[in-house]
Amino acid sequence: MKKISYLEITSLVIIQTVTTFFGISVSILKEGSGINSWLSALLSYVIGIIPLIMIIYISNYKKDLKLNDKINNLFGKKIGFCINILLSLLLVSLAITLLYNINNFILSQFLYRTPFIVSCSLFMLLIIYNANKGINVISKVAMLLLILNIFLYTINISSLVQYIDISNFYPLLKVNTNNIIPTAIKISSINYLPLITILVIPKDKLTTPKKYNKSLIIGYIIGAIISFGLVITTFGVLGIDLVNTFEYSEYIVLRKVKLLGFLERIENIISLQWIIGSYIYLTVLVYTMTKSISIKSKKINTWITTIIGISLIVITLLIFKDNTIFDNYIRNIFPYIISGITLIYILLIIKIFISKTNLSKT
Repeated sequence: MKKISYLEITSLVIIQTVTTFFGISVSILKEGSGINSWLSALLSYVIGIIPLIMIIYISNYKKDLKLNDKINNLFGKKIGFCINILLSLLLVSLAITLLYNINNFILSQFLYRTPFIVSCSLFMLLIIYNANKGINVISKVAMLLLILNIFLYTINISSLVQYIDISNFYPLLKVNTNNIIPTAIKISSINYLPLITILVIPKDKLTTPKKYNKSLIIGYIIGAIISFGLVITTFGVLGIDLVNTFEYSEYIVLRKVKLLGFLERIENIISLQWIIGSYIYLTVLVYTMTKSISIKSKKINTWITTIIGISLIVITLLIFKDNTIFDNYIRNIFPYIISGITLIYILLIIKIFISKTNLSKT
C-alpha cells in the first residue's frame, strides 16, 4: 500500500459523515423529532465524539495493521474471521440502504422510466471498478470529488440562508421532546459508528502519521458543520409540514437556490453532491468487506469484490420491494442493526486494553 495523505483521510471522513443525512438521517429526524430536529442533530454530533475517540484509540494499536488484521491479531484467525464477517454483515445493511436510497432518488428525479436494476447495476459497476483499484485510488478520488462537493455545499447553504424562516423552529421544546435524545442516538449510530471503516487504512500508511488524529477530528468537525447546515436550511426554509410532505425534502428545497443571483432551477446540478457522496461511501464499504475476507491474491480479491457487488444488488432487490418497505426499514429497523457495530468497538477496545495490560506486566 502506498502512502496516503492526511487530506485524503479527512475527505473520506467528511463524505461518510455527510452522505447518510440525505434521505436517511433527515427521514429519521422528521419522523422522530419533528420541529426539534435541529436539536437532535446537534446532540448527535456530541454523541458521535464517542466512536471518534474509540477509533483513535484502536488506531494506535499495531499502527501498521489495517482493521481486519488488527482483529485477527487480537482474537486469532478463527474468532477474528467470525468478527470480520459479523462486521461485514453489519456494513451490508448500510450498503444496501445507501444503494437503494440513491438509486431511488436518481430514478424518481432523473430516470423515471429506467428499471431499478439497470440503474443499480450501472452504479455498482463503477463502485466495483473503483474498489478494485485499492484504497489509494479510492482516497484520491474522494479528495478530488470532495472539492466539487464542497463547492456545491457552499452554493446550497449560502443561497438558502436568506429563505430561512425562524418561525419554522417554533415552538421550542414543546412537541416530541421525549424523542429528541433517542433520535439523536439513532442519527449518531448511522452517521458515526460506520467510521470504523477508516481503520482499513493503517495509521503508519499516512505520509504524516502524526496528523492522523488531527485529520479525523477536522473531518468530523467539517462534516458536522455541513450536515447541520443541511438540516437547518431544509427545515428552516420548508417548515416541518412541507418536510413531511416530500420524500426528498432536501432536494425540493434546492429549487430555491440561485447561482450568481440569476441562474435558477439548478437543483439537479447541486444534487450531484449526494450522488458523489454515495458513490464514494459505497466504494469504501465494498472495499472494507473485501478486505475482511483477507485473501492475498489480487485476482481472487477482484472476484470477491465483484461477488460482493452483485450480492448487494440482489439483496437490495429482494428486501426493498417498494418505498413503503424502505421507509419502514429506515425508521424502525436500520438504526438498531447498524448500532450493532458498537459491539465490535467494545470487543476491540477491551481486547486491546487487556493486551496492553499484559504487556506492561511482562
